[in-house]
Amino acid sequence: PVSAATASRHGAGADVPLFTGRLPSEAETRVLLAALGTRAESERGAPGGPHGRPDQLSVDRDSLREALALGDWATSWETVLGDRGVRFLGSPLHSYQAMVREYTTGSWDEALRLARSIVTGPGATAHGALYVCSRSIAADICRWQGDPVRAAAWLENVSGSTDHGPLPYWSLLGLRAGADASGARRQGWRDYRALKARGHVAGMERLLLRVVEYAVRADAVQDARTALGAMEDLDARVGSRHTRATTLLARAYVHGDVDSAVESYGPLARYGGTELAFLASAWLLDATGDENWLLAAVRWSEGMSSKLARRRLTLLAQQKGLSFPRRRGDRSVLSGLELTVIEKVVAGWTNRQISVALARSEKSVEAYLARIFESTGCRTRMELAKRWLDGDLQSYVPA
Repeated sequence: PVSAATASRHGAGADVPLFTGRLPSEAETRVLLAALGTRAESERGAPGGPHGRPDQLSVDRDSLREALALGDWATSWETVLGDRGVRFLGSPLHSYQAMVREYTTGSWDEALRLARSIVTGPGATAHGALYVCSRSIAADICRWQGDPVRAAAWLENVSGSTDHGPLPYWSLLGLRAGADASGARRQGWRDYRALKARGHVAGMERLLLRVVEYAVRADAVQDARTALGAMEDLDARVGSRHTRATTLLARAYVHGDVDSAVESYGPLARYGGTELAFLASAWLLDATGDENWLLAAVRWSEGMSSKLARRRLTLLAQQKGLSFPRRRGDRSVLSGLELTVIEKVVAGWTNRQISVALARSEKSVEAYLARIFESTGCRTRMELAKRWLDGDLQSYVPA
């Protein structure tokens, strides 16, 4: 058991809702490790299986796989243990969890700031999994933001070992493609085979999707189909919503299949993260010329702060005869995350408490509140809480 005092020593202030708890048991750890493998391996470690504990475990396996694919062990433990688990508040593990959430659904600038704090903190190395994953994500952010020199610097000391899984190879593939797309694609395929030989499964769809994307750009039809075949095999073996959605997007790339891209967009927008949702909406804009896909892609690109994304959308808008939107998209409807922030404010939570509960930084919580105030016209937390309780903000809640 971990006491509240122990959690406080990990950096939580007095106003933070502390969760006493414990580390995963043997059965729960088995569920975590099984999720790294195929569907069959996951089922062998499932509740009710040979080693399961049906009275204790009820796991969202899709969320678990998605967290593990990005090296987010803190969220993985929470997925298995819920509020019974330990939260290492103020630790690099908690900062990494916040960085991943900012990267997938929030602000890439804030994710980059958190990555810097992780890799420059006490005890940081270039070799630990936490730091390799931090550097990999930070490098890809810099690449998207049009700064390959800084991206290369982030990856300079990252080991080429397969021990840390696909994430470093995914990031390296993106960086190499800027200088030598053909060579990068071939190297990415070799990296995939090396990782597969070592038994890696979680996160492989991201690497393969990037191989598919670059092969299609180069009109290397056979290479694209081979990589798509590998993704379809992975999806059949893993069977998660993320592998399914990325495989559908890859199918759209290879076969020009609009229906597959549309089917992929919903899950990617909800669970896939900013980059994949942007790629799906940008592809659909190119394929259909529909202004709605331009607006969707612009909304995703705002969180990316990406010169490359904006340049791509500007060019596509010109080609399709569309006007590039100058202002932020329609803010009449609040996002699910913003509604959660409002509920916490109504309950009297501080920004610090909200940031811990959502695994975001306090700066991001402040930004969410600023957007909520802008959208609703509220000026204070008290006014926001009163209007919410009075039902005056129902028009901002999505149907």
